[in-house]
Amino acid sequence: MSTLRLSIYIGLLLVMLAGVVALAITMPTVPHIALVVLFAVGFYPLIRTALRLHREHRKHE
Repeated sequence: MSTLRLSIYIGLLLVMLAGVVALAITMPTVPHIALVVLFAVGFYPLIRTALRLHREHRKHE
């Protein structure tokens, strides 16, 4: 996977997380806060793995 594509994917994930956080801040109800927690917990391993793959890819170049 190219570095640019990986950067775009990580950026989109972070923008989605920011949108969910903004929703929880503007309407702080239990379902919205739970959605933020679930979203962050679900995507954190994916973002970590993507960053690890990015570092490994840069070592091989």
